[in-house]
Amino acid sequence: MNYKVRLLTTSEKIIPFSVMKSLSDKIKLTSGTDQLWERIEIIGTGDTLLSTLGRDLVEPESGGETTLKELGRKI
Repeated sequence: MNYKVRLLTTSEKIIPFSVMKSLSDKIKLTSGTDQLWERIEIIGTGDTLLSTLGRDLVEPESGGETTLKELGRKI
């Protein structure tokens, strides 16, 4: 079983995937680009998928805003 984690942020600053990859060989880019990554997989021992990390910018009319509304939050 793996976990899904969503990073909701109002900041447009993105840590490039290559910087994160330099810190661990246990992550894999699965959606987006180095500068604008959207989804990363975190891999455990034996190449087992532990978790996926999705990034959503929260701004008016965005997917991140929709998610916050579903959770009962306002931006």
